[in-house]
Amino acid sequence: EELKRHLSAISSMHGLDLSPIGEAELQRRCREPQVENVEADRLLASPCLVADLGDLRRRPVGSTKTLSADLNFVTVKGGSAAGLAFWFDVGFGPGVNLCTSPGAPATHWKQTVVYFGAFPDITPARSS
Repeated sequence: EELKRHLSAISSMHGLDLSPIGEAELQRRCREPQVENVEADRLLASPCLVADLGDLRRRPVGSTKTLSADLNFVTVKGGSAAGLAFWFDVGFGPGVNLCTSPGAPATHWKQTVVYFGAFPDITPARSS
């Protein structure tokens, strides 16, 4: 919603059609993942685990270069989906954890967003 509003605001100023600037901004954001702070209220779906890498000291070098996962989302609110947000949690030992999720205290790691380049409308899942 935030990106869609931002691009909409750019499209017309004082009667001038500035939509090419908004389109260029969207293309720029879609070229590569964006590192930004994502507010928890921007999430339309419940977070889901993409990968549990376990103890990285025991993983072979290069084994995390490529990750693949099937994802299923449960939408919790409606809105326009702009992309997917990724973050990580790390445990450094008993009681020592770093969480970089939206809603957690901000860190320099922020979150990574992969934008779709479109804004499909999302409706919340119905509870049974």
